[in-house]
Amino acid sequence: MRSAKARRQSPTCSGRRSPGGWGEVRAVVWLQLSSIPFLVLTAYTHQFWLAGAGYLFRQALMNAANPFYNTIKMKYVHRSLRGLAASSGEAMFNLGWFIAAPISTGLVAKYGPYQGYAWAFSVTAVIYTLIAVMFWYLFSKDRFKPAEEAEA
Repeated sequence: MRSAKARRQSPTCSGRRSPGGWGEVRAVVWLQLSSIPFLVLTAYTHQFWLAGAGYLFRQALMNAANPFYNTIKMKYVHRSLRGLAASSGEAMFNLGWFIAAPISTGLVAKYGPYQGYAWAFSVTAVIYTLIAVMFWYLFSKDRFKPAEEAEA
């Protein structure tokens, strides 16, 4: 059995090391959840510099989770289907923007610029929190077998 230090220093499937020796799932969940307060800050602040800083920190944290998320996604997909999995993931991401744009526009039109954006960002924070919890629930246990192990 490898020591804790050896496990922390071993790279993941993507060649990247998980932060602090965490697994990819834990890294994704904590990076995404840690971005939520910055989203809420952006929604409710009246100061431009604070909203800008909140936006930048939120983007950095959410984007930092992407390599880990992609590693997890590719780990459970057969090699012949990885291109389809990658493009489907991007399509779902863009579908979210497609659906959310008219909803947030309606909220801003109905409640005004401050309250409308506050509602839109608050709903987004709730949805992101639910997705992170679902992601943790589905992928934190050994529910699925990696594609390479399933072939053997």
